[in-house]
Amino acid sequence: MSDKPLKDRVTLVSSDMLADDWVPLVKHTIDYERRDGRRERLTREVYNRPDACAVLPYDSARGTVLLIRQLRLPVFLKGDEEPMWEACAGVIENEDPEQAITREAIEELGYQLHDLHLVTAMYASPASFGERVWCYTATYEPSDKVASGGGASGEGEDIEVVELAFDNAYARIATGEITDAKTILLLQHLKLSL
Repeated sequence: MSDKPLKDRVTLVSSDMLADDWVPLVKHTIDYERRDGRRERLTREVYNRPDACAVLPYDSARGTVLLIRQLRLPVFLKGDEEPMWEACAGVIENEDPEQAITREAIEELGYQLHDLHLVTAMYASPASFGERVWCYTATYEPSDKVASGGGASGEGEDIEVVELAFDNAYARIATGEITDAKTILLLQHLKLSL
């Protein structure tokens, strides 16, 4: 078995843009040296989505969390006809992840958050997406509501903000109501932290 680093076993042969609308889709061809020394040519399509951030706000005094619900077209097209339950999230735009999630929390939730805590930076679907999601927990209380929330209508967002008892939100994983990976990760992290 080869002990060469991966960077010495991959050679980029070509990259061809297949689509460049909402998210660029690029077809990459590589020469790959397997761990057993055999070489093969592989083709992979990669969505070059920018990094994103997500946050699960928690009010410890009341035992509540803030989640959002919205249309997610790929999920709807697979037959899930209810808006998707999610943690507040958004794309990082020429800013650091903490600045981005602070902006997204006001835009989507309408809340100013406190005590941001980085849980992890994860790749949710690394076989096809280059997107890394910086996942946070934070604190809030009712007096931190500073805007109406609901998302940016100019970006096609129509977001419902929902405050739930933490136990109610966590139970929705087992019922299959919450199926979003970043939201499950953050709810489970918070459960282990309580």
